[in-house]
Amino acid sequence: MSRHLLLALLLAAVGCKPDSQSPLDTRMLKVAAGRYAVGGDKHTIEKDFWIDPYEVTNAEYAAFLASQEGAELQPPTHWQGREAPTGLEQHPVHNVSLSDAEAYAAWRKKRLPTEAEWEAAGRGPEGFWYPWGNNPDKASENALLGHWASYDVATQPVGKYPAGKSWCGAYDMLGNVAEWTSTRLGSNQVVKGGSFATPIEELGKVTLGSRVAVDPSKGYDAVGFRCAW
Repeated sequence: MSRHLLLALLLAAVGCKPDSQSPLDTRMLKVAAGRYAVGGDKHTIEKDFWIDPYEVTNAEYAAFLASQEGAELQPPTHWQGREAPTGLEQHPVHNVSLSDAEAYAAWRKKRLPTEAEWEAAGRGPEGFWYPWGNNPDKASENALLGHWASYDVATQPVGKYPAGKSWCGAYDMLGNVAEWTSTRLGSNQVVKGGSFATPIEELGKVTLGSRVAVDPSKGYDAVGFRCAW
């Protein structure tokens, strides 16, 4: 048996991927290059990319803070320490600045998605305005929106709304928390997706094509992130 074949078999046995054309995290969802709707226009995605199926959770972010790479960073301001809040381990992390989100992504050998990539993963080849299609009436049952206004529990465990899953299998792209992207708009950073803080009267109006630009140096109650590769 050749050394190259033996190495490939050993890598496969421990779950490693010698193929540099796919991410090490096998949960990630592939989105093919092509033309996708971004806002009201079409945008060409030049290369295939992969995106996380879920928003980064409190438990995942706590593991990062416990690592050498995250040891110098401060936890989200609403945490009581460096451990994930009890009972909220699988809820999406929020109150994380852009640079801290980028640091987490780099630790996972990933990056943040661009605005165009984020929309491609959410809207798909058909350019749907919502993960489930173009019907805004489904927003209140298919996504976690408006809970701040109704004083319910703010976030929910990632993936709790399967009917709100996008065409490629990404959950919570319209609700739970909005998400950082790597796209700049002037001195601000583009954030995508509605969140638990979206007012009830706005249900059905916030779409996958909506964008907000905010100060990237701050963390926000209703902004988290997911990674791309």
